[in-house]
Amino acid sequence: MILHIVLYQPKPTATLDELLSLAKAIERACQEIPSVRQARVGKASDFGFRYKTWPYDQNMGFAAVFEVNDLVGLTEYLEHPAHKELADMFWKTCDNPIIVDVSASDAKAAGFAEAIGHKTD
Repeated sequence: MILHIVLYQPKPTATLDELLSLAKAIERACQEIPSVRQARVGKASDFGFRYKTWPYDQNMGFAAVFEVNDLVGLTEYLEHPAHKELADMFWKTCDNPIIVDVSASDAKAAGFAEAIGHKTD
């Protein structure tokens, strides 16, 4: 599977209406694009662990994780008209995102070490 991971923070100038439009665009993209298997979006929360690597204020940043099966599904997601609408709204309302695509395996599954390229004896 591939995880399309986005860490972002809204621009200080983004209005509530713009942020609601962004949320609706995310919702629409997840509902309309068949290759999106699962999507999780949420506001970062400070639970007291004080992660030093989080690039934003713990109470201001957001994360979005979109799961697709493979590169074909990721391409379908990124090229879909609903994603283009989402991207337009995203770039209008968000500053300095960190976006990464991760080829992921289920760490609970048997054979996980082999799946990520490590041989076990």
